[in-house]
Amino acid sequence: MGENDGRDAFAELREATTPLAARFAAGCSPEDDCLAPELDRHLAWVEETWNRECTPMAYAGLADLYLTAPGFSDRFEAQGTGFTLWLASAMKAHAARLMP
Repeated sequence: MGENDGRDAFAELREATTPLAARFAAGCSPEDDCLAPELDRHLAWVEETWNRECTPMAYAGLADLYLTAPGFSDRFEAQGTGFTLWLASAMKAHAARLMP
């Protein structure tokens, strides 16, 4: 991915996570299934970026990466202190709901 592609991808990531950050700020539980539309949008961003399907297991694994990779956690914490952990929890709950 070129430098401009990377910037575009992270701009799209912010667009995909901004509605989730609003739910976080409003006190929504990360396990609430009302987050499905926002998480589906985020999952679509992941699949577009990866250029392949993101299985529920891979999506849960990505949540773990978000917790440990400073580049991601720094971006997410800029959207609200504690948002990284909340987002990872929401992603894992969503992945569990998507599992067959």
